[in-house]
Amino acid sequence: MLLNGWRRCRLPGPSGAALIALLLLGCAGAPWPALAPDRSVALQARAAAAMGLTFPPDTRFLVLRRASDGPALFRLDDSIHLKIALSSASAARFLAARPFSDAQWDAGTRWVHDEPNWPDWRPSRVQPFRSAQIALPKGEFLDVLVDEDGLEPVIVYLVWFET
Repeated sequence: MLLNGWRRCRLPGPSGAALIALLLLGCAGAPWPALAPDRSVALQARAAAAMGLTFPPDTRFLVLRRASDGPALFRLDDSIHLKIALSSASAARFLAARPFSDAQWDAGTRWVHDEPNWPDWRPSRVQPFRSAQIALPKGEFLDVLVDEDGLEPVIVYLVWFET
């Protein structure tokens, strides 16, 4: 009798344990929208302040994703992925200012990489490009990839992160 009761109270089998693990890990790794549902001026200002950047007035925020706005489980450092569109004149002024003015640009190394679950974040498809990694104060970095195809608008991928 006791043995029968024990069998009824046993822990979930492999499929139950896998489900629990997926639920726990899924919360940490679940992709949230790459296209920000709220691209308000306030949200853009928060991203600009966190990244230490001043965006030209004609900047269009195409993709904005901040890690601290998503699930907190297992997250140690913050990061911001930002894809913007600018007129060529604004892009030239923006990229001539600090911190970009100190960048060591490279047309062969991509510092910004695809995110598999984000269809609107595919820097690997950009050709030709220039890219750089810029060290910022307080152990922060800014990875940049600029679409150099000569078309309007100029598309710029930015990844700011803490270490």
